[in-house]
Amino acid sequence: MSTPAPVVGTFLAADTPVPVRKPGLHPVPVAASVQIFQGSCCCVDSNGNAQLAGDQVGYVYAGIAEFEGANNSSGTAGAISVMLNDAMQVHVGGSGFTQASVGLIAYWISDCQVQTASTTNSIIAGKIVQFISSTEVIVDPRIRN
Repeated sequence: MSTPAPVVGTFLAADTPVPVRKPGLHPVPVAASVQIFQGSCCCVDSNGNAQLAGDQVGYVYAGIAEFEGANNSSGTAGAISVMLNDAMQVHVGGSGFTQASVGLIAYWISDCQVQTASTTNSIIAGKIVQFISSTEVIVDPRIRN
């Protein structure tokens, strides 16, 4: 017997199983005319469709296409989906990183690059958790402040 999820704004009076999704792999519909390559970091746009991460209005980080890409370059929005992993730290590029970059918030500039200076739309990639070199860091997208 299925129990519906509780209504927001009320208090439960009994144990109520709530459907949850564990962080990790999940399918996301791909935006129209978009090709996502394996290894691409992705955001969802304001319509909930996967796009390559970048500094675009309304984007929110959704995960990395860890195992395979999705070519919807000739399709309509949602014609195919991509499996994204939202539970992992990502190795990304950029420039000007130092050990002092650890702990700073990073902002997307492309699907594989970030910077620590706020961008036009300030799309948060996550917190820098490891310095590798002046051009490479590890970002944890789950830490957003």
